[in-house]
Amino acid sequence: MSVTKITDDNIDTMDAAKLTGVLPAMDGSALTNLPAGGAANATELNDYETGTWTPGFMDGGPSYGTTYARQGSYVKVGDLVTINWTIYMGVISFSNGGVLLKIGPIPFVSKQDGNRGWYGNINTWNLGGWDGSTYNNGSLLVSHITAEIPHGNTDYINVRAHDKTSASYHLKCAAYHGGSQIGGTHTYRTN
Repeated sequence: MSVTKITDDNIDTMDAAKLTGVLPAMDGSALTNLPAGGAANATELNDYETGTWTPGFMDGGPSYGTTYARQGSYVKVGDLVTINWTIYMGVISFSNGGVLLKIGPIPFVSKQDGNRGWYGNINTWNLGGWDGSTYNNGSLLVSHITAEIPHGNTDYINVRAHDKTSASYHLKCAAYHGGSQIGGTHTYRTN
């Protein structure tokens, strides 16, 4: 067997006996020389995990009726976790819609990182009634919402309402009703 090297100027042929080690294929199928066990060094991946989780409403006494989707997935590499989640209910009620809207429990508790939270992407559909004190704890006329995993040993996502003046207050469970969909993606650090 021989290997042909093609360049702009010429074509060289190398005898297969001179090839050593594993040659990586374009699709990665020949990557077989990865470290197996033993002590990890700075160039080795020693903590990788994927899985699923079931997001829900942490407070407010939710009663789940018709569920279209309540699902989440995660990838954890070292202490860095990325989660994807969605909640889409046909029928839901809360025994106390006045409490703060918290989604969780997230797969791993968040790490303390000063006074900042871990912000992510949030998507909503048919999430009604953001404005006023029934739906947020600041009586805002809401322009947009955000979501954060609070800093320091928490296992949930806060959903916050913002107005045009940059005021920010927590959204309440009453803002979520049957037929609403909420979901997002977050990356955060864990202990």
